[in-house]
Amino acid sequence: MNELVVIKNSIAVCDSLLVAEKFHKSHKNVLRNIDNLVAQNCATRIMFKESIYTDDRGKEYRNFHMNRDGFSLLAMGFTGKDALQWKLDYIKAFNTMENLLMEQQSIQWQQTREQSKVSRKIETDSMKRLVEYAKSQGSKNADKLYINYTKLANKAIGITDRYNMTSMELNSLIMVDNMLSRLIEQAMGQQMYYKDIYPMCKQRVETSKEVAMLGMIA
Repeated sequence: MNELVVIKNSIAVCDSLLVAEKFHKSHKNVLRNIDNLVAQNCATRIMFKESIYTDDRGKEYRNFHMNRDGFSLLAMGFTGKDALQWKLDYIKAFNTMENLLMEQQSIQWQQTREQSKVSRKIETDSMKRLVEYAKSQGSKNADKLYINYTKLANKAIGITDRYNMTSMELNSLIMVDNMLSRLIEQAMGQQMYYKDIYPMCKQRVETSKEVAMLGMIA
């Protein structure tokens, strides 16, 4: 859901390219609609921020990031199959991200964020040692371990973006990061083969997922 809306420069925005896709519109027509809105009233300029994206072939094209008001103006006249549901989905996504922005101003969130940075640093140090450990055992792709373990932690608590998390998600991530660091260090101390460490960590994290979820609720 939150992938519909992202935070850029501390503002919740959505992307014209994705809007066109979800509402089954030509992006060219969506751009034209935005250009018309901006041309008709200069007050709309703050609602739309023009940008550039690069496609799979390396070609650059225009797109826009828009805030809630910009999206509301643009999508007001959208009709067609599932249009109402997508409008509701975008409204929900904007609400979620705007609530997150408000939460990030709280002292509790900021303190939790600092704690997560500490636990992340500890896990990163363990990962660096694991990479060297794996190389010493003949691994040719040891540098990919960092990504694999990061994805494991993210998946365990259901996030895709470590930069935009609630306090509850941060607390849960702290638990998982600390668990992985501890398991990695123990495995290397026991001289476990590096290829066996990841499956062991994955199994332990999955069986401990309910504990992490309780940490989010607390």
